[in-house]
Amino acid sequence: MTLVPSVLFVLAGCYLLEEDELAKPARACGDVDQRGVWMYRHPGNALGTDAFVGVDADENTVVAQLGVDRVTRVYGNYGDRPRDDAGTIAAWNVKLADAGIESQLLVGDGDDIFPGCIDELLVDIDERLIDFNAGTAAPNERFTALHLDIEPQQFKLSEAFPETTSCGLRLPEWMFWDDLTNVEKGKRYALLLFAFEQIRAHLDDNGASDIPIYADLAPWIDSSTSLDWSEASGITDGTDWLIQATAHIDGMTLMTYERDNAPLIESAATAELTVGTEVRVSVSAKERPPYSDAGSPLTWASLADMWAVVEEIEVDACDDRPVDLFNYRYLHE
Repeated sequence: MTLVPSVLFVLAGCYLLEEDELAKPARACGDVDQRGVWMYRHPGNALGTDAFVGVDADENTVVAQLGVDRVTRVYGNYGDRPRDDAGTIAAWNVKLADAGIESQLLVGDGDDIFPGCIDELLVDIDERLIDFNAGTAAPNERFTALHLDIEPQQFKLSEAFPETTSCGLRLPEWMFWDDLTNVEKGKRYALLLFAFEQIRAHLDDNGASDIPIYADLAPWIDSSTSLDWSEASGITDGTDWLIQATAHIDGMTLMTYERDNAPLIESAATAELTVGTEVRVSVSAKERPPYSDAGSPLTWASLADMWAVVEEIEVDACDDRPVDLFNYRYLHE
């Protein structure tokens, strides 16, 4: 991050806020900010939820930084802490709520569409969301929504995933995405649609019908020539898939991570804007040095370039395409 000559440091815990961050211009749309940000556990890293949630000074610094970033939604993953350390998570949710920030529970892995894995995911939703919310004393202690990150294309041959997934599924029994035929890829997305249906029904049947569901989705579902829907029962094409998905989810974030300009990112949402649900786009602070040196694609030469595109999207699209940021650690490390 480039520093301006006069730098204002706001010290709290172990983090610093810089004047160039505080000086980001207000939105031209004139409406409230709607940015979201993913937060992950990142064990061993000071910017992961494992480290700062539960440490009052560090929490205060993170909340202040979220205000600087004009974030109004946190998609937070906390592992089993909503079950095992509920008081700490409830207090963190209160701190976010007091700052005008929604706290959505982030769950999901690429294998959660498969038999057995979806059952374990539903148990996690029971323990980390339904039971947690039911055990809190006040509304501002609760999670406001469920945020799903289940990507069928996640298990690629090029990735170093273990032979056995977190839910005990042996990957050789389910081929890598790169090894699938186009028909098999369509069928795998049919499994994702069924997973959405199961999760929505599970919430409705267990006293959580008021909890909205948001999902992270690839921007190419409606247009990819690599998805053949001919054997995906009841699905005619990618647009039909999206329309059916909106019966179970309340909004979607399109993972437009490798697009490096506002028009290209905005164009990814063209079809999705017609399906009658909230549509958001995303940028990734990981797609820049130094992380690109470790094998990630290079999208941004600097964070300043990324922020400029975020501002341009918000000026162009106002509230039609709110921007989500991936992720808190890579924005501020």
